[in-house]
Amino acid sequence: MLVREYVMLSFFTVTVIAALFKRMKNTKQVLLFFSYILLLGQGISFFSNLLIDRGYLAFPHRPYPKKFAFNIIYDYILLPIFSLLLIDWAFHKRKLPLATAIFTIFTVIQDLLIIRYTRLLRFKKWKLSYTLFGSIISFLLWFSFYKWLYRKFN
Repeated sequence: MLVREYVMLSFFTVTVIAALFKRMKNTKQVLLFFSYILLLGQGISFFSNLLIDRGYLAFPHRPYPKKFAFNIIYDYILLPIFSLLLIDWAFHKRKLPLATAIFTIFTVIQDLLIIRYTRLLRFKKWKLSYTLFGSIISFLLWFSFYKWLYRKFN
């Protein structure tokens, strides 16, 4: 069951990356994309490790369990790419409240589905209300960072 889940996640990730590269026009956009994904992945993994060390979350099944306490596929690929897509859309279409709502709803529903149907994530002291408020705050912070980075490159 876990192999099938990782194959599905990998296929989704490759599809999204291919779609993003098709949209990019110049090397500045590619550089912006990779720098944002790298920095966002670092931030997400830092907070994931913090929550795991404090006993709030657990990732029972993850790639390279001896090296990482968090799920590197989710923290470095899936969440940053989905965030970047929404942030880029919100930045260019000027629809920040709608994008924040979409991201928050997606994050909460995703956590519910992952916990209910897979064994990839386990809540210990964590509650869905933490996910709700944390996703709102983090999306707004990521949006501000993206705006700053976009202006810096252009």
